[in-house]
Amino acid sequence: MKCIKNKVISELKAGWIGPNTSCEYHPCHYRGQDCTYCYCPFYPCNDPDLGKNIESKKGDIWDCSDCLFIHQKNVCQYTAEKTKRLGITDPDDTRLNDIFKEVKERFFRLGRSVMVLGASSDAGKSFVVTALCRVLLDMGFSVTPLKTQNMSLNSVVTSNGSEIAMIQALQSKAAGVRRPDHHVNPILMKPMGDSKSQVMVNGKPFGDYDVQSYYNDFVPGPGIEAVRENTEYLRKRYDYVVIEGAGSPAEINIYDKDIANMRAAEIADADCILVVNAEWGGSFAYALGTIELLEKKDRKRIKAILYNNLSGDPADFMKGAKELEKRTGIPTLGIIPHISNELPNEDSAFFRGTREIGNGKIKVAVIKLPRISNFTDIDPLYMEDVTVRFVDTPEGLDSADA
Repeated sequence: MKCIKNKVISELKAGWIGPNTSCEYHPCHYRGQDCTYCYCPFYPCNDPDLGKNIESKKGDIWDCSDCLFIHQKNVCQYTAEKTKRLGITDPDDTRLNDIFKEVKERFFRLGRSVMVLGASSDAGKSFVVTALCRVLLDMGFSVTPLKTQNMSLNSVVTSNGSEIAMIQALQSKAAGVRRPDHHVNPILMKPMGDSKSQVMVNGKPFGDYDVQSYYNDFVPGPGIEAVRENTEYLRKRYDYVVIEGAGSPAEINIYDKDIANMRAAEIADADCILVVNAEWGGSFAYALGTIELLEKKDRKRIKAILYNNLSGDPADFMKGAKELEKRTGIPTLGIIPHISNELPNEDSAFFRGTREIGNGKIKVAVIKLPRISNFTDIDPLYMEDVTVRFVDTPEGLDSADA
C-alpha cells in the first residue's frame, strides 16, 4: 500500500501529462485515454455511479476497476490544475473529497447511445456495429458495443469467466475494449432444439426456457432488469454505447415483448440506424415495411437508413434511396459496397444468400443441412487456398475435391 501511496504522491506532484503512449501498458482501457492518474487520487470515492463494494478475505473493498472517469482529459486537466493551485500532494488530504464532488458535478454525463437495427436477419448489423465502434475509437472517444439479447451457440469466455457471444467479443476488440465482460451481452440464448434455449444472464446459466415461458416469465422480470442494469452500467463508463438489435424490430407478433430492439433503444435513449441488405431483392420494401410497422414513438428514433452489401452501381441504386427518403422523411446515411472479409459470422443466416466463399484451387463442398449450429467449424478453410461451396443437391458434390 505504501508504494501505491508514493505513486499517487508522484502523480499529484507531476501534474497533467495527458496520454502516455510510451507506457508499456498503454492503452490500459482505450486508445487516447488520459494517463495522468494511473492510480486514482480519489480512491475510494464510494460513488455508486463509478464502482461498488465487493467482498474479499479482508472484508469489503471498493472496486472501481471498470471506471474510466479518471481517464477523461477534462477530468484530469481540472483535477491537476486544482490540486496544483491548492498545493495538494498527499492522497490523504481531505480537500480531495471536495475536488471530486466538483469534478463529478462538472463532467460526469451518461454516454450517448446509437442503435443499429436490421430490416431483416443478416442485414449486416454486426458488421456495421463493428465498423462504428472502430470509427468512434479512431475519433478519440471511449466506446463499447452492446447486444442486449443474442441467440448464438458461438460464444467465448471472458477473463472473469463470463460467457458472451463471439461477435460481441469481436466488436469489443474493434472498440478497443481490452477485457469485455458480460455487460456487452447480458442475455445470451443457446438453442437446445425443440424450441428450447438455455438462457445465460450476466454471463452465467440462468435457466432453460421454451418460447412461451421465455416471453411470459423471463422477459417481464429478470430479462428487462438485465437490459436496464447493463445499459446503464455501460452508459456511465463510455462516451458511446453502440447497440446491435436482433433480427427485425418490426416483428408485430412479439412487439410488446421484444427487449432486443425498440425496447432496448428506449431504455438507452438511442438514436437508431436502419440497415438494409441491398444484395437482396426488395431492399426498399424491407426498409419501408419495417418503418411502417413500427409504432409512431419508435419510428421517430429512426434517424437514418444505411444500405449494406451492394454489388451493383451505387449511382443507380441511389435513385431508389432518394425516393424512399421522400416517402419516409428519413435520410440515407450511405451505401456500403459488397466487401469480402474473413470476419466471423454472427449466425447461420448468412448461408441463406451465400453460395461460395473464396477462390482457391481446391473445391470443398459443405452440405447445407436443414439445421446448422457450430458452423464456425469450417472457418479455418477460409484461410487456405480453397473455394468453399455450399450445396443443397447431390449434383453440387460432383465437382468437389472434398
